[in-house]
Amino acid sequence: LVGAITPCTNPTSTIINNTISIVAAGNAVVFNPHPTAKRCSNEMVRILDEAIQSAGGPRHLVTAVAEPTMDTGAALMKHPTIRLLLVTGGGLVVKLAMESGKKTIAAGPGNPPVIVDDTANLSHAARSIVDGASFDNNVLCIAEKEIFVFRSVADRLKEEMTRCGAYEVKGREAEALVAKVLDAHDPKHVVPCRDFVGKDAAVLLRAVGITPPPGARLVMIE
Repeated sequence: LVGAITPCTNPTSTIINNTISIVAAGNAVVFNPHPTAKRCSNEMVRILDEAIQSAGGPRHLVTAVAEPTMDTGAALMKHPTIRLLLVTGGGLVVKLAMESGKKTIAAGPGNPPVIVDDTANLSHAARSIVDGASFDNNVLCIAEKEIFVFRSVADRLKEEMTRCGAYEVKGREAEALVAKVLDAHDPKHVVPCRDFVGKDAAVLLRAVGITPPPGARLVMIE
C-alpha cells in the first residue's frame, strides 16, 4: 500500500501519472490531495477507480481522503500499513515525508530555467517560452521560471518575447511588483503571496498601477 500526497499546482495529472506507476507495479494507493485541489483530485480518483473496474480490476485500488488536511497527511505518513510514500509538494511536506522513517520518493518545488544561446532561433524560442510560462498562469512546477540568455542576443530575445505577449517591467516598477507578489515577512523563507498565485499577467500589472497592454500574457522582470 502506497501513501501519496499530491500538489495543487498540477493535481489531476500527478494523480494520473502516480496511479499508472503504482498500479502497474502491483500496488494500491491512498491519495491525500492538496486541500485547495480536493474536488478535482477526488473526481480524478473516482474516474480512475471506474476505469480499473471496467478493465477487470478490483474496486478501491485507488482511493483518496475526501477532506484532506495537514493532519490527514501526517496520519498517512505514520500509518503502519503504508509501505512507501510518494510525495509531490512544497519543501515542508517533502521534509516531513523524508523524516517519517518510511521509504520515500519525493519531489519538491520546481524552478526550471531556460537557456538561450547565440545559435537559437530567437522567434521560436520567444514563442515557446511565452507559451510555456503563461500556460495555466505558470502554476505548474514544470513551467519556465527564469531565462539565462547570452548577452549578445538578450535584447533581441526580449523584443521577440514582447511581440508574443510578454510585458517587461524594470527599475522601480520591477521593485514594486516583486514587493507586491512576494511575502517577505520571514527573510529566511520568502514565499509567493497567495493572493496572486495562479492569476494572469494583467492582474499582476494592475496591482502595481500598470495598465496592461492588450494581449499581455506574461510579466517579464529584468
